Amino acid sequence: MNLPTQISSDPYLQDFVLQEDPIFSGHQGSNLTSFMEEGDQPHNTTLPTSNNGDQNLANEDKKAIRKEIERQRRQQMSTLHASLRSLLPLASLKGKRSASDQIQAAAEYIKHLRSNIQQLSYKRDKLKMLEAPAGSSSSSAERGHIETTGNDPMNRVTVQHNLDGAEIVVQVGSEAEGFRLSSVLEAIFEEGLDVISCFSTRKAGRMYNTIHCQTCTDLSGLEQKLDHLI
Repeated sequence: MNLPTQISSDPYLQDFVLQEDPIFSGHQGSNLTSFMEEGDQPHNTTLPTSNNGDQNLANEDKKAIRKEIERQRRQQMSTLHASLRSLLPLASLKGKRSASDQIQAAAEYIKHLRSNIQQLSYKRDKLKMLEAPAGSSSSSAERGHIETTGNDPMNRVTVQHNLDGAEIVVQVGSEAEGFRLSSVLEAIFEEGLDVISCFSTRKAGRMYNTIHCQTCTDLSGLEQKLDHLI
């Protein structure tokens, strides 16, 4: 018996085959067509563009530049602060640890110096009216040598430059009353100068107190200040 002949002779099976074939073939064809159409379409893949990469690099460069500028600014402020501290006497910095307190101390010290300068200028002008011809005084000042007398004509202060810094010689009579070497040293410390050595000698009834300290740029100002102590 031939199976295809039997299937075709059976009306029920024939209807089944006739109904199934178009549906199956149509469904399979549509799936295949859809699969082929989908396969032919390119996939959209998002890749990072060069513009985004350049933007990220630019942002990183800006951050690095800002950090470097801030680092240099802090370093410069630290250097300026250290320089300011070196110009102030230790007494002004005592008990002041923060930067704001030290800056305030510097402002007060500047006011103090300004007041001293005004007083010394007044006294200088007054002395010019009493001293000898100005030529001898100016020539000694040009040599870095200043010499004045205190309240007692026998007392004398000499300030001059030397190789190590400044040399201060205070001459007083052996019977001088009210003179204290400690007052002279304290006045030198107030100017922010460090004393290197100090010694005293007696000669011809006079006392010579020799003090070596750091270089002083304002010999006249220091001399005027010490002059009032003797």
